[in-house]
Amino acid sequence: MIISDEQARLAARYQAGAPARRSVATRTVSPELMAKVLEVVEHAPDVRTDRIAEARTRLEAGGPDCHDVASKMISRIVCDNLR
Repeated sequence: MIISDEQARLAARYQAGAPARRSVATRTVSPELMAKVLEVVEHAPDVRTDRIAEARTRLEAGGPDCHDVASKMISRIVCDNLR
């Protein structure tokens, strides 16, 4: 999911006023589901050649601005911290 600058601002504002909370949820996963997940992961490719080609194309076109990349990374960290 792509996080907008407005969503990141709202998340940061919420976290600034929210009390610190850290909880760990526990769930039981059925053995059948775990077996299916492991099967899918085992057959997944180690390298996504389509993503590598896309990255090469973007870099050859000049690549992203480092400030934009940093901003998106910080936004993602702030919003992921809400979970």
